[in-house]
Amino acid sequence: MKTECASRVVKSFGEKINQVESFDYDQFSRITKEIKQETGCKGKDLYHPLRVALTARVSGLDLDKFITLIETGYALEFPRPLKSCAQRAAEMQAFLQSSQSME
Repeated sequence: MKTECASRVVKSFGEKINQVESFDYDQFSRITKEIKQETGCKGKDLYHPLRVALTARVSGLDLDKFITLIETGYALEFPRPLKSCAQRAAEMQAFLQSSQSME
C-alpha cells in the first residue's frame, strides 16, 4: 500500500465511488477501467490496493462477490451496521494520507 500506484489508485477510487448513487460490481468494473486509463496502473498494482482498501485483507472472496455482499449488507439495518464500499475506501484514503504526512 506504500507504492505510488496504490496511493493514486485508492485516491481515484475514493473520488469516483462517491459520484455514483448505487454501487455494484458493474460500477466497480467501470471505475477500475477509468482508473487504469488515468493512472497507468494495472493488474496487481490496480486491484491489490482496492482489495486491501475494501476488505482490509490481502486475499479473500472475489471482489465481485464481496462488493455485492457489502453493499447489500450496508442497506440492511443490522444492530451493528456494515460500512459501505465508499466508507471503506474513504477510511483507507485518510489512512494513506496520514501515513504519508508522517514520513
